Amino acid sequence: MVVISFSVFKDKLLSGEKDQTTRKHNQKRIAQMQKYASESKIPRMRRSTASHGIQIYWKQRAGGGKLFDAELTETFIIKFDKDGNGNTTMVKKLEIGDFPIWTGAVVSQPVLDEICKRDGFKDLNEMSEWFYKQYGEEMYDTEFDVIRFRRVE
Repeated sequence: MVVISFSVFKDKLLSGEKDQTTRKHNQKRIAQMQKYASESKIPRMRRSTASHGIQIYWKQRAGGGKLFDAELTETFIIKFDKDGNGNTTMVKKLEIGDFPIWTGAVVSQPVLDEICKRDGFKDLNEMSEWFYKQYGEEMYDTEFDVIRFRRVE
């Protein structure tokens, strides 16, 4: 079981509007979630809520509580970048077989809008401001996991 704790966007998590989180890349965490996701497809294991793989918490370390169980639907890696005018953009890592590569291609506007909105932000400007407050200039040198999940009952 992987616990993901949140401190912002509680209302959007509960409504289902936020069904994704973007976290500093952690291959071990992603592998754990993918393991649980594949196990939950095995009928005998679906009976256990633990087999869903993700528990969504609100402010877990500050005494908050569990919001719901979830299952992993998708993961991919992004990086924040700057265009020629110094504006923040985003690039996505492509998986070609066993060889992940950075193409340098900027994420298209519709995909960018979807990433920001599913993470609870209005747009890339709001998302990049939040990440800059958390990571400063380091955000431009850091890989981030985009983790998408679906609430399960």
